[in-house]
Amino acid sequence: MSAKGASAERLTEIIRNKEAKAQQYIPCQKYWLLIVVDAADPAQEQEIRVDGLAVTSNVFEKILVYRTVFEHVVEITPRSP
Repeated sequence: MSAKGASAERLTEIIRNKEAKAQQYIPCQKYWLLIVVDAADPAQEQEIRVDGLAVTSNVFEKILVYRTVFEHVVEITPRSP
């Protein structure tokens, strides 16, 4: 499995877990998800690329992936499933 595949699968797993928790959120018109990647932790240091990444969500309007050390933000607009 490529690094891109591994990080895409992990990102999808995080989104699905947060979508399940969203049922407990206070009702709101729009939800955004912020995922913080701590580059100081080797287990979290994965490259997240937007090109070719097909992310779906029926809860979150925007998903932001923030890499702390590089102060790099990737903004993803997910498609509906």
